[in-house]
Amino acid sequence: MTGRCLADYRPADRERAVGALLSVAEMLGDLMSSDLTVVGGLVPALIVPQPDGSGPETHCGTLDVDLGLSLALPHQRRYAEVSARLRQAGFRPTTDGDGEPVPYRWRTPDHLSRVSIDFLIARRCGQDPADDFERLERDLVAVRTPGLQLVARDWVLVSASGIALEGAPAVHEVRVCGPGAFAVLKARALRGRSRPKDAYDLTYVLERFPGGVAAVAEALRPLLDDPDAQEAVAWLGEDFARIDSAGPVRAAEFVQGGRDDVLQADARGLVRELLRLIG
Repeated sequence: MTGRCLADYRPADRERAVGALLSVAEMLGDLMSSDLTVVGGLVPALIVPQPDGSGPETHCGTLDVDLGLSLALPHQRRYAEVSARLRQAGFRPTTDGDGEPVPYRWRTPDHLSRVSIDFLIARRCGQDPADDFERLERDLVAVRTPGLQLVARDWVLVSASGIALEGAPAVHEVRVCGPGAFAVLKARALRGRSRPKDAYDLTYVLERFPGGVAAVAEALRPLLDDPDAQEAVAWLGEDFARIDSAGPVRAAEFVQGGRDDVLQADARGLVRELLRLIG
């Protein structure tokens, strides 16, 4: 589930997503600390220090939690352990409109705030590009995601804190996608789907990550030996070529609900500066 614009998100949504992450970290324990990395829309709120309260400096959060599975995760036995622990805690795969399970997306127990947990895995060489899913275990499937392999090279350890879904305060150290890999993943998401929030997430990190665009460029530069990163950078050049290109327009649409020349110029400027710095 993804909101279309900033007005669709409330501070409580971000708090619930963090709470879901803390609950998952508690139940998965060692698996969470070594084999799973937070990717997707919750990343900015974790790698950018968040001020108290709300405002433009505060990231809106997300309505779901994306977890990237390590390719080094030993097969079957560990995958089975992930799904078993989720089930023991009351998590279940979601269902589609026909009532069929969606095993790459799990939801929190019915008596708790509804948050979905999506599992992703890198697409490997030789895999069918038309097949977007990888069955890891009977009831655990991951979405094949080009570029996700870069997270193994660019991640940060973050101390996440908040109120877990069960209502108790919690603190856990979690692996979170770093800013360079995040830029690649968001560039690819922006090209692959029409969600304005992808443009917002990208420009938020470029503007507010400690050290700004220069720090993101420093994290991204070593990843440019990877074809998925090279392709993503080329797409950024196209999608932020002008203030009326897809990237700036979507960034403004998310924040304002429509076009805004100032916001579009700011978004374009941030991405063009990133491209300049990585050469």
